[in-house]
Amino acid sequence: MQKVLVNSTMNFIFLFGWLDFVAPQDLREVRKKTRQDFNNRIYHQKQFCIVHLDSTVRCVVCKGKPQYNSLNEFTGYIGAVVDVTDLVETQKELETYERLLNSIIRQSPVAIGLLETEALVILKANPALLQILSKDESVIGQQLHKVLADIEGHKLIEKFKEVYQSGCVYNSYDTEVIIMGSSGPERRYFNIVCAPVRGAEDDINGVMLMASDFTSQHLAQLAVSASEQKFRNLISESPVACALFSGRDLVIEYTNEPMIKIFGKGNSVQGKKLKDALPELEGQPYLELLDQVYQTGMTYQSTNSPSDLVVNAQLATYYFDFSYTPLFDENNQVYGILDMAVDVTERVKALKSLLESEKRYRELADDLERSVQARTHELNLTNRELLNSDQNLEQFAYAASHDLQEQLRKVVAFGSRLAANYEKQQSDEGAFLLSRMQDASRRMSRAG
Repeated sequence: MQKVLVNSTMNFIFLFGWLDFVAPQDLREVRKKTRQDFNNRIYHQKQFCIVHLDSTVRCVVCKGKPQYNSLNEFTGYIGAVVDVTDLVETQKELETYERLLNSIIRQSPVAIGLLETEALVILKANPALLQILSKDESVIGQQLHKVLADIEGHKLIEKFKEVYQSGCVYNSYDTEVIIMGSSGPERRYFNIVCAPVRGAEDDINGVMLMASDFTSQHLAQLAVSASEQKFRNLISESPVACALFSGRDLVIEYTNEPMIKIFGKGNSVQGKKLKDALPELEGQPYLELLDQVYQTGMTYQSTNSPSDLVVNAQLATYYFDFSYTPLFDENNQVYGILDMAVDVTERVKALKSLLESEKRYRELADDLERSVQARTHELNLTNRELLNSDQNLEQFAYAASHDLQEQLRKVVAFGSRLAANYEKQQSDEGAFLLSRMQDASRRMSRAG
């Protein structure tokens, strides 16, 4: 700071010789202001820039107070020149930061408001906040509770006042607020943050309010929840065994009653990792298959697959038709797997029994066929033997018949001679017997 004493008797030109150091851009205004205050004998104060002999530029404030003697005669000015370069630079930085802050607040998609004092007077409100409130910039300078008179937000106002009083940040997620819209009351949902604004002495002089409209996400979550509930209801009511595994760790998030029966462990499996709930799966292919489905996003299906499970503390082999279906989130990333299974153990066992029976039947049929073939062979041999016997018999009969025919002819001939030569000597009985003998001989001759 440099003190300056200006006497009224000084030459005016000499008085203003220091103006040669004033920066060109400020010179005209400084000269005009100095002359006016000097001529009017009033307090003088002016900030401007000066250029040193080494060409450096500094900002100064020149102050001067008119002086009078005991006769109330003007005797000159006494004052000082204060270097305020650092202060000016700091003010410029603060102005830059304030412009930047104002720009950020104004352009932010998040609703932002600055509230002063415990009365929560609105100092700043960006377009996003004004849009939520269905207000314009005329609300600036008003108390928040008056602006929110048509909004069910009195509990929130009390929370904001608590922030001012306690200095603690208030966070509220998915908060329901009833706002009067153009068509009447509207139910909206917001994520709200209210933080204290502190001054240079760390004292609280206001609060900053930030709110993001969560209504669309809230409604989407409700829709998703409703959809998930429908999905769970479908699973719960399904006669097919279903289970939902979440994450790559395959946490059992939900199972219906048919699947609980398959697992054989009761409701205790809920919330556990599959490998922990069913340790007997270790060494079987299912955990690896599920991991592949989770990583690739490809559905896997299988039929008549054997699985060793401990059901009611008894290890046994069961058979299933099952499918592993990946579930995708809104980013098309797998977040879980739906397991659907049908117990086909009885069917598989029945099929195995049927196959075994068919095998036995085929073996019996083969044995029977071999027996028939052997018996047929035997019959063929017997038939051939019979044919040979028939031929021998025919030859024998032919030979016998030929030999007998000759003898019969002799019997008939001798009988005829006997009847003719000894007719008178025969008795009636002898004639009868001779006649019978000749008839029998003739019949034998004709039969041959």
